[in-house]
Amino acid sequence: MKLCMYTILFLDSHIFSPCNIRPLTSPIELDWELPLPSALWEADTSLSWAQRLGNEPRTFGLTRSNDGPGMPCPTTKSLNLAIQSLMTDSPSPQLLEALKASTLATLFILTSLEGLVRDFTRCYYQMPPALADPNAFHILTQSQNRQVSAALRYAAEIITAQLAEANSSNWHILKFADRIALSVKLALCKPDDLIIGGIVENSVVAGLTTATHLTLGLQVGARRSLQNLLRYNSGDDGMLVFLDDLMDVLSSVTNLGKQDPLSEAPWATVATYRILLAIWRLLRWAAGEMRRKAGSQPTVRSRFEASTIVFNSILEVISSPEGVDDQTRRLSMPTRETTALGMASEDSEARFRETVLQFWKNRPVWPMGSFMTTVLEEIISAGGLAYELRGAE
Repeated sequence: MKLCMYTILFLDSHIFSPCNIRPLTSPIELDWELPLPSALWEADTSLSWAQRLGNEPRTFGLTRSNDGPGMPCPTTKSLNLAIQSLMTDSPSPQLLEALKASTLATLFILTSLEGLVRDFTRCYYQMPPALADPNAFHILTQSQNRQVSAALRYAAEIITAQLAEANSSNWHILKFADRIALSVKLALCKPDDLIIGGIVENSVVAGLTTATHLTLGLQVGARRSLQNLLRYNSGDDGMLVFLDDLMDVLSSVTNLGKQDPLSEAPWATVATYRILLAIWRLLRWAAGEMRRKAGSQPTVRSRFEASTIVFNSILEVISSPEGVDDQTRRLSMPTRETTALGMASEDSEARFRETVLQFWKNRPVWPMGSFMTTVLEEIISAGGLAYELRGAE
């Protein structure tokens, strides 16, 4: 029953957030302990289950009242307590062990963190800023950023360690948790366009379509958010800190490896696509910088500018043949002159659009796969929506 309620909270968030609709449920309403270890669900017999349950340290706290003296309330007792503990510099060791033992618990934590960041972002753009000098790069205050980043760091460390030892039974859910963690990190510095524009859609595919149009700068799609998008269009070079993680996601899209797109959960597809949109926006910015500098004399400094590094990295991933691992790709990355980069920028977006189109073609099981394939084909046939938001600056 408790796991079902957590699942409802999870689905509620991942169904409504792509549409920019406030979820119907909240972690505050769920005052139940975090899910027990995954090993309990994998027990073959009732005896094995009872033995594993008896070996679980949290069972002691669940079967006794916490009202007595000397019995502090465990941080695993509710989602809110767990998040508050993770946001400190010294989270409860018991909580960290519980998250290591249950990937589902980690997913629920990350989902709640994502909702927290979205709520703060919504307030930031709908209410007058209280800071004397608001910085568009930071959606939250510095103190709030530090706390959310701390929680993400602990969760990411657990996921990364488990991914290194993952097998076919848990690889997909761990990879999804990794994508959610990256998505929250991105949301801290580049907010969802639908939030800052106040746009609410009535379905997941409609929300993804509008997000795609806003990423490409389509004026019609930006009907209510154009001015906000122009105002808060800075900070693309700040995404350099996430470049390795972004390229890992892009590489996994172009080279499937362990992945089976046909068995991918729809919420995992949406999380990956939203990261692809962030990469797409980054590519458009870098390509614009390359075109602007195409006629200038190449310098040593230009090779190490953020736009050049970003552009080179993305182009290497989408141009590499299948089977090339990330380390080989980075070592073989050539140094291009500024003029060559300017020429390459002309077809870089076309290649990326084809990559995104293939991403959706590989996922026809759920209706949004065929729907988004049609959307991308329309975008490609229209020439990639050449309208540039930056041209209006």
